[in-house]
Amino acid sequence: MKKIVFILISMMATSWVSAAGGGAVGEKAHTNIRSVDSLRSGAKTFMNYCMGCHSMDYQRYNRVAEDLGLNEDEMMNGLVLTDAKFTDKMTIAMTSEQSSAWFNKAVAPDLTVIAKARGVDWLFN
Repeated sequence: MKKIVFILISMMATSWVSAAGGGAVGEKAHTNIRSVDSLRSGAKTFMNYCMGCHSMDYQRYNRVAEDLGLNEDEMMNGLVLTDAKFTDKMTIAMTSEQSSAWFNKAVAPDLTVIAKARGVDWLFN
């Protein structure tokens, strides 16, 4: 009986560790924040693929444009796919309720917060 209880507890402990997840980082992100071309490419990728679900509520379009060396027309016509204004925060139309329904109760996190909390290597993976 003790063996069975020990095996069950061991199996449950293993599943708890697996369920925790999110802490391990696979590959290292090889970033160069001084490369404007790389930053522009990353911004374009984010706007085209990630911003459908993930917001950046603590970032504004005009600040991104300033960091990338873009004028208002280049930013709004080249990267922004919505009717947002140049001074708006980078929010998304999807509500938390919609996110929960579509992604099995998981709400897509705001990536400005995640970038600070977890770092670029976690985002890269």
